[in-house]
Amino acid sequence: MSREYTELTVTDALAAFFKGRADSLNRRSRRNYEDVLELVDEYLSNQGITGIDFVTSTDGRARKPGVASVDRVLTLLDDFEDEFLIAEIDAEREFLRVAEYVTRDLVRWLRGRWIRRPRVGAVA
Repeated sequence: MSREYTELTVTDALAAFFKGRADSLNRRSRRNYEDVLELVDEYLSNQGITGIDFVTSTDGRARKPGVASVDRVLTLLDDFEDEFLIAEIDAEREFLRVAEYVTRDLVRWLRGRWIRRPRVGAVA
């Protein structure tokens, strides 16, 4: 599937990520992915992020309120474990390990779909 996304809701983006992974996961791993992605969705929602803009300038600015650039989402995902999983929901060590793996996979997926555009006035 080579469909290029320009902007998706967080829920739709996470669903697209999961759909691409689900066939290669066993039942337990699938459930782990679902659990972690549900928490990622909640965390981003708590941060005021409702959508992800996959086409952003290199300065990272998105076009609409509530829609974050991929760069902004990646920055938030860096803090997901400490700020949310540990501080807010007091996740157990085993779940933190699983969440770290799923989050790392999600970060790679987001970077692979990020369409970078040069800044206005930048020399090519």
